[in-house]
Amino acid sequence: MMAQTTPKVAAVVDTLSLTIGEQMLYTIRVEADSTATVKFPEGQTFLPFEVVETFDIDTIKAKAAYNFVRQYALTQFDSGQFTIPRQRIFVNDLLYQVDSLQVEVATVEVDTVSKQFFEIKPMVVTQKNTSGWWRPYAWSLFVILALIGSYFLIKKTRQKVRERKREIPPFERAINALHAIEASSLNEQFEYKEYYSQLTDIVRNYIEDDVRIDAMESTTKELILKLELLKDSGKLSLKKETIDNFKSVLQTADLVKFARSIPGVGIAQADKAVLEVVVKETKQALPEPTEEELRKNEEYLAQLRKEKRKKQLQWSLIGSVSLLVVTWGIFSFIYGVNTVNDTVFGHPTKSLLEDQWANSTYGAIPTTLSTPSVLIRQEATSPALQEFLMGNFEAPFYTKFSVEIVPKEEKEFDLQSRIEKTVSEYEAIGAKNILIKQDEFSTPNGTKGVKIYGSFDYGETSTIRRAYVILNFVEQGGYQQVQMVFDREDRYAEQIMDRITASIQFNKEE
Repeated sequence: MMAQTTPKVAAVVDTLSLTIGEQMLYTIRVEADSTATVKFPEGQTFLPFEVVETFDIDTIKAKAAYNFVRQYALTQFDSGQFTIPRQRIFVNDLLYQVDSLQVEVATVEVDTVSKQFFEIKPMVVTQKNTSGWWRPYAWSLFVILALIGSYFLIKKTRQKVRERKREIPPFERAINALHAIEASSLNEQFEYKEYYSQLTDIVRNYIEDDVRIDAMESTTKELILKLELLKDSGKLSLKKETIDNFKSVLQTADLVKFARSIPGVGIAQADKAVLEVVVKETKQALPEPTEEELRKNEEYLAQLRKEKRKKQLQWSLIGSVSLLVVTWGIFSFIYGVNTVNDTVFGHPTKSLLEDQWANSTYGAIPTTLSTPSVLIRQEATSPALQEFLMGNFEAPFYTKFSVEIVPKEEKEFDLQSRIEKTVSEYEAIGAKNILIKQDEFSTPNGTKGVKIYGSFDYGETSTIRRAYVILNFVEQGGYQQVQMVFDREDRYAEQIMDRITASIQFNKEE
């Protein structure tokens, strides 16, 4: 039976001094049994140093024990003395810690001897660039002309539709068409052919519309036969003389069209008069419509009116949509597409930015903040800690303010451990691939603090990239922290963040 080996944990770095942006190798070595379960640090636990790469665990056999080794590539982009915090390693669920290490980060040396430097040049006043001044006016004029043109085009089209839909009775249409044809200027055979073709087509169309027989596709003989059959059956009380006169004009028209006959202007005018009489007498010979026919005609007219209203509605809809599109284009050109879309359709953070903000004081150590809505106090997890929230971690803009009373016996406040705790809380909520940056900053009223910012992936089904800013202060015996989390691509979030930051004010004790 083999005796268990007491675990031994150690950490080393390959250098204690480096330049900004340079990488160093941090190695954790654990000596334990081969059956031991070792859990190394994960994530950003080396703040203020950033983890560039985490290497795989190496297992090396050494006599009766095994060495478990893991290396981390670390870097820092600020100069000064920084401390790698104590790291926690679990061996068989027992906690072991390695000591913190202090590392010197130096700036990159600048060659001031061999390189020649010059004084900063003064500002030069330049003339205003006036090229292209006309473009906005040209676009505005184009949009106005397009709007006016669209209006008149829609108006003219609707007028044409109304004219086409306006029903002219077949009799009036035929008489008007016959009156419009002139025979006084006929000279060539081609002109006679066109003249007689128009005359006969007008009368044939009238007979087809009012008498309801196939006149356009019938020959002269077939058409006359159909009229005689209607007369004999009593359905058309037309005189025999009228039918004979109509037959005579049709035969003359056939001679002109097919035999190149030229009857002369006098006969052409007489034939036109004959056809007018034929149309009038045919109209008189038609029987009175029955009640069923009148009802069908009323239904037909009602259908026409319905179709007319439908067309008017369609054109009105087209006009309205065109007007909306043109209006959207004008405002998008002036104010920008995103601004117009967000104003019309709404945008969650734009609404927050434009709403009435609340200016309130929070915490046992009074701190004044201006936020889109009042922060809600949360149930205390510790007597020394107070937390106030707006929204939740999934909200378009999440804000959290916390204040912790620092015990007087705590001579040196460990700000770094508090920051690490906040990052760990993000990981516990579900944040992944956290990118961390750290800077010193001052609020507009001159209060100094530490700013932690960056981005992370969040979400289980659809991962989104969110951004965060954590402002840390140590004021009046307390530790104050303002957290802001928002979508990375949100174009209004930065304005909200700047406004909250500018409002931070610590009420000084008298």
